[in-house]
Amino acid sequence: MKINSLPPNLSPPNPSLAKAHLEELKQLSPSTFEAVEGGGLLDVLLFLLGSGSYMGGRLSANPRWVEEFLLEPDGLDLPDYSLLFVDDPGLGEEEALRAIRVAKVKEHLRIGVKDLLWQAPVPHILSGLSQLADAVVEVMLKVAYRRCLGIYGEPRDQDGNPVPFAVIGLGKLGGCELNYHSDIDLIYIYGTEKGETTGPRVVKNHQFFVRLCELLTGHLSAVTEEGPCYKVDLRLRPEGTKGEIVLPLISYEIYYESFGREWERAMLVKARHVAGDQGLSSQFVEAIRPFVYRRYLDSTVIESMREMKMRIDAEMCKKGSHLDVKLGRGGIREIEFVVNAIQLLNGGKRPELRAQSTLKALAVIRELELLPEKECQVLHDAYLFLRKLENRLQMVNCLQTHRMPQGEEERDRIARMMGEFSSLGEFDHAFQMHTKAVFEVYSQFFSPRGEEDVCSILSLEGLEKSLESKGFSQVSESAAVVTRLFLEPPVHLHKELAVSLAERVIGLAAATPDPDAALEGLERLSQAWRESINTFYSLLDENHGLVELLIRIFGTSRYLTNVLVLNPGIMDYLEEPDFIESEPSTGELVEEMDYAWSMEGAQTLEERAEVLREAILREILRVGIGHLFHQREVEWVTRGWTVLAEAVLSSLVGFMMEDGLLTQPVGVIGLGKLGSHELIYHSDLDLMFVTAEDPTPDTQREMASLVKVLSKQTTKGRLFEVDLRLRPYGEQGMMVTSLKTLQGYLEKHAQLWEFQALTRARPVAGDRDISGEAMGVIHNAIYSPKPPDEMAEQVFKMRLRMERDLTKGSAYHLKYSPGGLVDVEFLVQYLRLLHGHRFSELREARPSLDILHELCNLNILAEEDQSVLVKGYRFLRIAEMWLRILFDLPVSKLPEQPQRQRVLARAMQYSHERELLEDYRSNTGKIRKTFKEILGVQ
Repeated sequence: MKINSLPPNLSPPNPSLAKAHLEELKQLSPSTFEAVEGGGLLDVLLFLLGSGSYMGGRLSANPRWVEEFLLEPDGLDLPDYSLLFVDDPGLGEEEALRAIRVAKVKEHLRIGVKDLLWQAPVPHILSGLSQLADAVVEVMLKVAYRRCLGIYGEPRDQDGNPVPFAVIGLGKLGGCELNYHSDIDLIYIYGTEKGETTGPRVVKNHQFFVRLCELLTGHLSAVTEEGPCYKVDLRLRPEGTKGEIVLPLISYEIYYESFGREWERAMLVKARHVAGDQGLSSQFVEAIRPFVYRRYLDSTVIESMREMKMRIDAEMCKKGSHLDVKLGRGGIREIEFVVNAIQLLNGGKRPELRAQSTLKALAVIRELELLPEKECQVLHDAYLFLRKLENRLQMVNCLQTHRMPQGEEERDRIARMMGEFSSLGEFDHAFQMHTKAVFEVYSQFFSPRGEEDVCSILSLEGLEKSLESKGFSQVSESAAVVTRLFLEPPVHLHKELAVSLAERVIGLAAATPDPDAALEGLERLSQAWRESINTFYSLLDENHGLVELLIRIFGTSRYLTNVLVLNPGIMDYLEEPDFIESEPSTGELVEEMDYAWSMEGAQTLEERAEVLREAILREILRVGIGHLFHQREVEWVTRGWTVLAEAVLSSLVGFMMEDGLLTQPVGVIGLGKLGSHELIYHSDLDLMFVTAEDPTPDTQREMASLVKVLSKQTTKGRLFEVDLRLRPYGEQGMMVTSLKTLQGYLEKHAQLWEFQALTRARPVAGDRDISGEAMGVIHNAIYSPKPPDEMAEQVFKMRLRMERDLTKGSAYHLKYSPGGLVDVEFLVQYLRLLHGHRFSELREARPSLDILHELCNLNILAEEDQSVLVKGYRFLRIAEMWLRILFDLPVSKLPEQPQRQRVLARAMQYSHERELLEDYRSNTGKIRKTFKEILGVQ
């Protein structure tokens, strides 16, 4: 082996482990031991074997690799991985995959040995690990593609051309900065969904590529004897875990142009080609460039990056977080945030800044003097140190960890593996020096403007000046809140602590869309805790992560503020690990509700409803927090609310059936937003109750009791407001309808608008047999081969009447103004009624966005029209959701008050409310134009 220089301290980091692995090696291959010892490299081998269970175990189990790495002259030279990993069609699939995995493990070890023995600088090691991953993804893609070709044939576009596919790398893989045990962040792309495969089994292009991506992900992540190749993380794709696993290029363009978030801009800085069609990857990078790198100076970047880091810090406010090399104070993420912010700020006009690698970008930043030379050097040196340390941490047990061990013995082993420190104290000092220096650069770069000019908050004048400078609108009122909370009797706080808490709370509130509401919410919470006020101030002083999250909630959502203030005990949920990720099904929620009933001893329908009002708070909080702070999109929110409503109905109706509180079996049909899985905050439940035979008076009273307990307003809130106006004969009809009455009404009396409403009908609770029969009656009536005469004209007239009667003079009613939500919903309903008899796919009650996609797949709706309607509908639904969660009102109209417009615009990530209104006018104008064109009206 060519040795350039060895670490000064070659004693094994874990001597007992080194000895055990050496004995294994000697027993397996005495000749290897003798060759290493004869070559004077026994100390080197013991150092490697004692560096961790993963490396030591792999090397001792593979003596031939030891000989190659340590004894051959070029044993640590990294091969060209694009040539090393070659797909051999002659091998069976499992045999090929095993060969790839074995080769990957070997090369992984080769890079690790080279790294531990200081035979290459850190950037070379990170690049080698990334190139290895690229090659593995490429060859496994070929294996998966070959299998899909055998089943489906080749995907072709409408002109008969092969459809390309590509894998884009993000994160550390995208930056060519992979760790030993990093996830690989990927996005999958294909050319076009227009077209199908050549067979033998012919499927649409989209189905082919979905299956391909599932196979590829499975191959990469499969746990085998050789271990998984890589854990694949696809959460950075549009809409995260709820989005499609793969999309055509045009869908990415539409998504990022219309719905891309600031964090996605930062994420896409590192996007690069990894595998598949290089040309398609280049098209993707070009398509996203205007979204990532703005041509104008984007002053919102700093605030957005600061906000993202605050979210990370809130999750890291646990004991020992300062030892996290990646996310802790002064860690790798802070270096990346500074570099990314400068790239996003200046990359639109300086193409040389668009480097995926952090170190390469930092070198350009230094050259362009966008950061002082000294600070660039601090970040450069710290990055190399921390990435090297991160690799050592992951080498020990083959774990994806970023945390320094707290025990001195474990840290001493890491210090030895670093190879440059004579003592643990020297290593600890270097770690503290680097992280402290990084944090100083980060804090200076992201410090709020004007902070140095803020007067002391101990005087009213200084406090108001401070609040005004930080963007508070109701300065006098907010100053009074701060004074009552921290600065005047009977608050018993030391002056220094009071000022410190006040300054921190003001700073956190200032970073929210509605700073005044943030302070108001905190004061309301303190009043809810007035019986244990000392605990409240201890919370402010000690639990920074929770307090930061609470203030962000108060400054963003009056809806969740009211939920928390009225029920302060549910704050404990906010500290549960994976709180947002636990997405219970309807059945799981029903089980939780039944358990809550048993714990409370609830017996009557009213008692059970009261227990439910508290039981659903956790789910309401989970959905709201996911929406506000975890970039969860429309479908995630509506799915959460719909599942919650179904669970409440199933639970209560199930109790009535089991306890004999129902005289007759009743089927519960969901309509409106409940039927289409599109409930949001403050949504009513549109319901229809159906019996097999004529309902008795007792049944009518029993269901009236159910409606009453569902709608009852209490101190804990209400379950759901119920709307029965869509039942046969509307408000003049019976609360419960028989199947015979339903059929007769639909055949003789129902109007077109009722048929439209019934396209959303589906069973949600109660007797499933009756509900199923009811759905058969409904579908037979509304999906006729002969739709109503002049249906398009009737739909349009009905729409204009709603527009006239329900907008209440507003040009900005999200539902009823021209081009509003109802335009899209009416169009979807019209097309379903027109074509539903031919296509069963259109008869299932699903969200409007899903139906639009289906209409396009069936070639009923042009792709361009679908794009307009999807984009506009998303925009309007997002605005409606924000309105309701921001202001806790069941409204669907953009606010007229400038201050509320400003808050809404901030929440939706607009820099000015004017941009929000411009987007509203643009989207609704396009929707109305498309609506009229498809209906064929003027």
